[in-house]
Amino acid sequence: MGSPDSGQDLGRDTGAVGYTATIVAAKRGLEQHNPQPLVTDPYALALAGAESGHLLAKWEAVAQNQGITLAEVLAKRTRYVAVRTRFFDEAIQGFVRSVGAKALEPSAQVKAQVKAQIKPQVQAQVVILGAGLDTRALRLPELAEACCYEVDRPEVLAYKVQCLQTISPISPASPLVTTQSVTAQSIAAQSVTAQSIAAQSIAAQSIAAQAIAAQSVTAPGRLYRIAADLAQPQDWLNALEGQGWSAQCPTFWVLEGVVMYLTAEEAGKLLRSLRESSSLGSVVGLDGVRSGSIRAAQDLQQQARGRVVRHWQFGHDRPQDWFQTCGWSAQIFRPSQLPWAKSRYPAQVPESPEMGGYDSERGVWLALADPDGA
Repeated sequence: MGSPDSGQDLGRDTGAVGYTATIVAAKRGLEQHNPQPLVTDPYALALAGAESGHLLAKWEAVAQNQGITLAEVLAKRTRYVAVRTRFFDEAIQGFVRSVGAKALEPSAQVKAQVKAQIKPQVQAQVVILGAGLDTRALRLPELAEACCYEVDRPEVLAYKVQCLQTISPISPASPLVTTQSVTAQSIAAQSVTAQSIAAQSIAAQSIAAQAIAAQSVTAPGRLYRIAADLAQPQDWLNALEGQGWSAQCPTFWVLEGVVMYLTAEEAGKLLRSLRESSSLGSVVGLDGVRSGSIRAAQDLQQQARGRVVRHWQFGHDRPQDWFQTCGWSAQIFRPSQLPWAKSRYPAQVPESPEMGGYDSERGVWLALADPDGA
């Protein structure tokens, strides 16, 4: 079992990287073309390769068939990836700040260490399982104060490193962001086509790549990439320990776009393994779908449709109960409950990635969980 959001098939112009990884990256990048994007990822389009152009051409055809604007289609098709990205961004940022604040508390142990001129060894750890083309180590300034670990298949990590070697670090004031802001305004005015968006996106990527062509993108903090199979928890746990990760320190486990691709048995095994390896103060963050979404995905699989969702296997209608059976106490969120997501996820809209059937039974949920009994 590799990275679920990396998929099992080959991607367009991305070698051995599964197409779902590039689809997710493309949607993060294209989200920036919305007038009020929920997340900004200046690296996403470069990592997505040709997938962004493919999606834009497809969405333009959808807009024409439905008699709506490309802007409307884009806002709808990128919203779930955008919402979950921002949700976990904010959760990770809060976690790192919290661990840092606790590390500075003047406990007796810390006072003794300071007196002895020994630096307290308390640092937040963030482990992204099935990392795919995640860029949080580059985007989130808080991770400069943490140890970040990305775990995925070797070919996914190799592709990612290769891509990042051609891109320079990008600041919020960079030409790439400026170019995308102009494009977003154009979309808001409903005056662009998929071809023009793709052309400007390619131009923006070129600006970023040429800025410091000889330098590779590096994370400001400590970043470790672990090539491993998620189906073998002990293997990647051992590899994490070999890179300095400690089960005695708080860890934020990220399972973004992972569990729906697993069987129920695999998902439960993974969550229980994380519980056994988590200390007081650790958190697991993941997203999932309801069982109706799985039934709809299975129907699409029979029709050879749904490039992403047809690979889904696991959904749960009572996620809090599922977490509890795996040793976690979870808080569940729906997109429409998040103040900043309401404009994109009004209550009357089915909260699900795009697919047909089972409307009343479909849905997505986001979860943050603490070790049960901690």
